[in-house]
Formats: sequence, structure tokens, C-alpha cells
Amino acid sequence: MKQGAYGVDLNELAYRAARLYYLEGLTQQQIASQLGISRSKVSRLLAYAREVGMVEIKLKAPGIRSERFLSDFLKERLGLKEVVVAEATERDEEHILEKIAKAGSEYISKVLKNGQIVGWGWGRTMYKTVHALRNDGEPHFSSIFIPLIGGAGQSARHYQVNSLVERAAEIFKAQVMYLNAPAFFADKNTLELFLKEKQVSNVLEMWKKLDIAIFGLGKPVYDSEIIRSEIDSSIIMDLLREKAVGDILARFFNPSGKICSSTLNELIFGIGMDDLLKVPTRICLCGGEKKVDGIITASKEGYLNVLVIDSITANTVLNRLKGE
Repeated sequence: MKQGAYGVDLNELAYRAARLYYLEGLTQQQIASQLGISRSKVSRLLAYAREVGMVEIKLKAPGIRSERFLSDFLKERLGLKEVVVAEATERDEEHILEKIAKAGSEYISKVLKNGQIVGWGWGRTMYKTVHALRNDGEPHFSSIFIPLIGGAGQSARHYQVNSLVERAAEIFKAQVMYLNAPAFFADKNTLELFLKEKQVSNVLEMWKKLDIAIFGLGKPVYDSEIIRSEIDSSIIMDLLREKAVGDILARFFNPSGKICSSTLNELIFGIGMDDLLKVPTRICLCGGEKKVDGIITASKEGYLNVLVIDSITANTVLNRLKGE
């Protein structure tokens, strides 16, 4: 055991010095007098306390609110059940995605219970979140995991929703209901015929029984990679004319929160917003400056009731709300 002055354990002496300095605000000279040691000894003890992790110093830049403050503010102003704010230190999109994915995976692992029906969405944030999932609790043998929309993009792994659901189910030991269908159909008649098949009707019924829905929120239509690659340009122009600010599972909405009346809605094989709104827990994971308008609008409209967001985007949302 390391010994300090007068045979006192070094760790205990360092703790006393750190408590007096950081919590009680005494100067190093005052601490030296109180402990009966030299001022230089106090300085070494404080350095030792930081070195061994006894003292952790956290610096917040001016104007940056704490994650707890941001969570409480956004929860109240947006009418949400829960807001999880992940601390982000860089505006880089990949950094933000990683932070949201880590916080989102931890939150999901905490709230999922055995015996639930859980719907899963797609996108880059969902992809990273699913790959960050861990389950240290009981297996979810009685749970059913199901996609909320068909797949899209032959080479876009972020939109292969069956693969995402399968990976999540493997982690939680849950059952899987696959959705062997594209997200976008060529025409309305083909989709209507498809919806009459028995395997599809089973999926539609499961969507009405969901306990939890987990999804991301897309960028405005002009910056949406999957829409640009999958949808006819005339439909994109319609969405632009309607000033679509974002989408949830390819259902685009305008600044007032109303679903855009584009013909795209007649071609999507995915859960409808009416059914989504009936899901008790609707978890949305999203961040980034381009999604701020979409986050505010979707939250106020009730499309989500749990938000997982990074601190940089959360601060931008807060400032926007304060300016309203």
C-alpha cells in the first residue's frame, strides 16, 4: 500500500486533497495548511488524483447544453415520451451516426421485452444501430421481429431490411417474419394484386399488432439517396413541389406534417402511417443538420414518441424551437 504523509494511504490523501480543491473550493495553500503538508505536495496529489481516474474533468463549450437539459427540453416542447441524447463532438455525419447508433442500440436493448412484436425499418442509421446491438439479458424466444417495409436497392445494404431484421433477431434469439417483396412497385394495380396474397395478409395483420416500431427519418427529398435511385423523376418533382421535408419509411410529409399526396404512396409496400400511429412505442433514430425540419415536424405530428438524437442536432433543434 502506498503511504503518504504521516503514514496515511496515498489514495486517501489524494482523495482528501481533491475533495477540498474541486468540491469545497479551497486553494492549494489552504489545503496544504489543513493537511499539514507542503503546497508542492498538494499539487502532486491533485495531479495523481487525475492520473488514476479519481478526478474526471468534463469541459462544456459555451452555449452547449447538457444532454439531460436537451432531453428534458425536447421532450416537453415536442410532446415526446422519451428523448435520448447522445453526446457528439464533431459535425461529421459518420461521427453523428456512430454516436446515435451506440445510444440507440443501448436504449433498444433496455426496452425490448420477451413476447413483443417488433417492427424494424431501414436506412443508414438503422443499419449501424442494428450492428451495434447487444443483448446481455434473457433470450426473446417469444418475440417476433418483422420488417416495416419491403427491400430496395440491389447493392444498398442499408435498405436490405430482411437482413437487418434477421441480424437483430439473431442477437435477441427472436422469431423472424420475412418480407419477400420490394418497397416500391411499378404500378398501383400490381401492388393491389400482391396485397391479396395470403402471405402478405399475414404481414398486414402483424403490422396492426406491433408493440414497438423502430425506424429512421430520411433527409429532404432532394437529398434522399434511396428515392433518387428508385423513384421516377416525375414523382420526385411532385414531392419537391409539395416541399417534402423528410420521410419515415418512404412516406414523405410536408412542413405541416401532412403526408404528401404524391402517387408514390400508391406504390409503396410498407406500413401505413395510420397503422404506425397506433403502435404504442415508436422509436425514431436520427440526426444531422439536414433532418432538423423533419425531426420537428414528425415529432409534433406524433409519428414518433421516442427520439434518439445526437447533442449537436439536438442543440440546433432547440434553437429552432426557441425561435418559433
